Amino acid sequence: MNKANKQKPKIVLVHNFLGPYGGAETVVYKQYDLLKSQGYSVFLFGSNYKPRFFEDLPHEDLFPSHTNYDNLQGVAQKFNALLKPFGNKEAENNFRAFLKEVNPDLVHFHSVFWHLSASVIQPCVEMKIPIVMTLHETRLICPSGTLMRSGQTYCKDLLCATQGAWHAIKHRCYEKSLAKSILVAAEFKYRTVHKLFDQVNQFICPSKALRDLLVHSGVHDSRVSVIPNFIDDSWMDLPKPEKKGNYFLFAGRISREKGLHSLMQALYELDGTVPVKIAGDGPEAANIKKTAKQLNLKNIEFLGFVKSSAMYSLYQNAIANILPCNWFESFGLSIIESYAAGRPCIASSIGGIADLIDHEKTGYLIPTDNIKALKNAITACVDQPNHTFEMGKLGQTFIKNNFNKFIFLEKYQSLVRSLT
Repeated sequence: MNKANKQKPKIVLVHNFLGPYGGAETVVYKQYDLLKSQGYSVFLFGSNYKPRFFEDLPHEDLFPSHTNYDNLQGVAQKFNALLKPFGNKEAENNFRAFLKEVNPDLVHFHSVFWHLSASVIQPCVEMKIPIVMTLHETRLICPSGTLMRSGQTYCKDLLCATQGAWHAIKHRCYEKSLAKSILVAAEFKYRTVHKLFDQVNQFICPSKALRDLLVHSGVHDSRVSVIPNFIDDSWMDLPKPEKKGNYFLFAGRISREKGLHSLMQALYELDGTVPVKIAGDGPEAANIKKTAKQLNLKNIEFLGFVKSSAMYSLYQNAIANILPCNWFESFGLSIIESYAAGRPCIASSIGGIADLIDHEKTGYLIPTDNIKALKNAITACVDQPNHTFEMGKLGQTFIKNNFNKFIFLEKYQSLVRSLT
């Protein structure tokens, strides 16, 4: 872009899914709205996965087909689908055509692993378009994307990134399956050998903890920026709570690494009397519901996916938010949403979460997979309602000072200016 031209850069946001799938999708949606409000021309590219947050997207006819890896039928379909993570030619060709029509100044990738794949980087390189990439998970440095060795213990040594992807096979890191672990290890090895992400000009990490991991894995620190996620104005303007909450809340994707199995066990050991609402959906939803039924936990309400506007009241009427994950959570969006409503959070002391919770001041940090610590934190919130109430109010002040849109914009716009 001509430096003399004062028009703001044209930006393309790229993500596997452009609809309600998990926390990363919400971040993309909010970033799109914010940049548009600041006068940027912003375009979106992703798979044709539906439902979407957006309607009538320009050039959506170029969106490549979405593959549901949990519902593959027949040998041919499975074979073709399993080649996509190594290189999705449909996505690459369609994105090339998309870029020629849009002619952007910057491409901002979010998650592209396994669906769009690293193939979408090549057209940017050909057209000499600067690239930034936000990391929402650890898949760049871990084949399974969870940093969980054998699916159970935190892999703090980053064995696959520092020694070799064969560790994922040895420890059966992906869903404890040898076949699936071989597949993710092969994909990781392929993109590492071919240096598929070396063309990214700058990686964006939402937390210092993720940034440190990336540098430890071998990415030069000059290529990594820390830009925290933000809460938009509608959340920032929530009033301070005037009364204590009525239930505990889990808000997020229902998957194994989110630790809901630990929560079920803790609730069982608390005699199943603690009221809990679970807002979200995901691959483990059916199993969690089955476990709750087997343990006779009658005080649990499964709400499914809940729109952002409806989440306000869920947080506001909660005692506390619970995030008992057992993987490296790069940020923890539900924590700052809970703070915005003036409610504290109980969460595992791992990854970027430790940067968000001041133990016993804005919530409770607990060891991963520690049922006793989780029970104690829940009990403390119930037995000390005044302290719980005050922790939430401190959390609300914390996020208003640290996670507002102005802080995000200042850092993001500085990065964009340096590349365009």
